[in-house]
Formats: sequence, structure tokens, C-alpha cells
Amino acid sequence: MNNQIDEGSKETFVAVAESPTSVGGAVNAYPGARTDQTRNVGLRVRRLFSFTQIFFFALTFMSSWEVMALNLQAVFYNGGPNALVWGALVVISGALAQSASLAELSSLQPIAGAQYHWTHFLAPQSQRRFITWMQGWITWFGWVSLLAGVANTTCYMLQSLVAVNYETYSPERWHVTLLIFALLILQGLINMYTFFLIPWIEVVAGVLHIVMFIIFVSALLATASKHTADFVFTSRVPSSSSGWNNYFVSWNIGLLTPTWGFVGFDGAVHMSEEVRSARLAVPRAMFWTIALNSVLAWAIILVILFSMGDLDAALNAPFPIIEICTQAVGSVRAATAMVCGLLVISLAVNLSSIASASRLTWAWARDGGLPSYFAHISPRHRVPVRSIWLPVVIVMCLACLNIGNYAAFGAFIALSSFSLF
Repeated sequence: MNNQIDEGSKETFVAVAESPTSVGGAVNAYPGARTDQTRNVGLRVRRLFSFTQIFFFALTFMSSWEVMALNLQAVFYNGGPNALVWGALVVISGALAQSASLAELSSLQPIAGAQYHWTHFLAPQSQRRFITWMQGWITWFGWVSLLAGVANTTCYMLQSLVAVNYETYSPERWHVTLLIFALLILQGLINMYTFFLIPWIEVVAGVLHIVMFIIFVSALLATASKHTADFVFTSRVPSSSSGWNNYFVSWNIGLLTPTWGFVGFDGAVHMSEEVRSARLAVPRAMFWTIALNSVLAWAIILVILFSMGDLDAALNAPFPIIEICTQAVGSVRAATAMVCGLLVISLAVNLSSIASASRLTWAWARDGGLPSYFAHISPRHRVPVRSIWLPVVIVMCLACLNIGNYAAFGAFIALSSFSLF
């Protein structure tokens, strides 16, 4: 990094985030960008997060081991255990390298716009405007896609728990859509009216993240029947089972599962204007939460693959992890309690997804990428209320696709893996 930025540029790069002439520390990324400075002169968001709180915010948001546990089905039909075990190591290597780079940049300029701001300063001057514009839109669309994916997973998990415990219930896709509506509206209101509680909610969720890992590992390792090391490390499914004739293609599609577990590690950066001592707290939180989640994620992959019991029963279940837990503990109610712990964590992840997506929306609006209407900070709530509701409303509209064509909704959700990793 030091080879790319000379001392004069570095001073400018750092000073931008502290400039009193910019709104919230932002700069206009390209000519024509309009910021409504008259509406919010002197009005800033509050720095509510301590290092501990932003650390748990980032730790919980990633929830990497939970993603591995909740999304087994797709990878088993695309590459199999081989793709999950070794693919996860490939993804972890990339995530650690990327988080280290972004941590370095956030230590220089901790700002809500993050990637597109850094792109503006590091890109060649002749192409700076276009690359900044592209980076801003790709990152913003990626975060809207990520919010849609988290909300869908949370609500589908809730529906599956109900279906397992109430045999008379007949699941429908439109039920999930309505649950997404309810979840987003409720958590949008929490972000709007009681945002000061979110740092503490994420601390509690972060502790639960660790506790549930210990519970899952203990319960699964206690099972009598174990799969062989050959099954875990070398077995693979025929590429034809995924519809692809080439195993290499199938294996790479299987990478989407571990990749999605490490998407969004920039979430803490988008909150950096609300973090105390952001230059120290944000980069440390970003990198070390990736390191910790990497260990937990790979460990749970090995534990589940060795202890998942009847493979066909698990893969044919609507939600495989519920069946795996049921086989492990011998009780539907106990398995339900275990997965309910994951549901609570997923609710916290969705809450923080709205927070991070809204701050990126706010930053992109004040720099002219979106209409300046969304750059407004509420004097009453001291949060960008309009930027909270824009991604929420977009995801609610997209969730309607789930009723008629889940493939289209699923394709949009997958965009987060391509745009943010």
C-alpha cells in the first residue's frame, strides 16, 4: 500500500475523512454530484460503537459457521463434501487477504462510503470517475442483494421450524414473502427509532454466536455413527446430479456456499462514522472477526460432515440442518431449540444488514450516486431514516418474485457473492 500512495497523497487521503467542509466526511466522487448541505449543516450521526461493540457487530454479521450449517444442500449437489472442505479453505484465504487490504485502507480513511471513496483516490486519474461510479453501484447493489439473502434465509428457517413441529402446516412460498415483509418493517423501525440499542443487541448476539457453536459441536460429536475421512475429504457427487457435465464447473458452483459465508466483511467499515476511535477499532474488528470466523467455519464443516448421520434423509429434508440435529440428539424438540438459537443470530444479522446497507445508501446519496433526498439525517433520530427505508422497500418488492419465480429471486440473492467477495 505504501508503494502506491506517496506521502502527500496519503495526507490528502486521510484528511478527507476529517474535513469540516465535507458532509459527514464525504467528498464528491465526480462532477455533477450534488449533496444537500443546507438541510443538514452540522448534523452528524452519533458515534455509539465502542471497539467491543463493533467487534461483535462484525463477528455476528459474518456468522460464517452458521452459513455453512444452514446451506448444505446446494453444495452437496454441486461438488459434494470435497467442494465444501477444500473450497472453504480457498474462500478463507481470499477473505483474509481482502479483509487485510480493506483494514489497511479503513485505518487511513474510515468512512461510510468505503470502497468507492478509496477507489477514487487509488484509481488512475484519467479513469477515476468511471471506476468510482462503477464501484459505488456494484457495492450498493451487492448490499441490497445481501440484505435480501439474509432476510430470505431467516424467514425460510422460521417456516421450516414451523413445518417440522406442526405436521398440519403446508408451507407456501408466499408465506415466506409475507414473513420477509414483517421482518423488514419491524427491523426497519428498530433501526429508525431505537438504533442506540443495536450495538448492545449485537454484543449479545456475538456471545450467542460462540455459545451456539460450542453446543452444536458438542451435540454432533456425541453421535455414535461417524462418516469416514474418505467421505469428508475426497468424496464428490457426479457432476450430472447438478445438471453440469463438467465436474470442475460443478465444483466451482459449489463454492457459492462457503463464499456466501464470507460476504459482507466490509459491513463494519460502513458503520465507521458511528464508531469511536474508528481508525483503530474498525480495521482491527474487520480483520480479527474474519480470522475467528474462519476457524469456526472450517471446524463446523468438519464436525457436520463427520457426524451428519443418514445422508439421504438430511438432503431430502426441507432444511437439512434440522434433520441432522434431530438425528444427533434424537429429539425434534431439542433439534428445534438448537436451530432456534441460529434463528436468533440470523435475526441479529438481518438487523445489522439493514444498518450497514442504510449507511452505504446514505453515503452514496450524499456523494451524488443516488438522489440527495436519501442523504438526509433525521434531526430527531440522528440516523439516515430515508436511507434505511430505501433498501428495505427494494427488498420487499423483490421478495414478491419469490411467489411466482423463486429462481429469479435466488439469482438476485447470488449477486452478493459476486459483487462483494
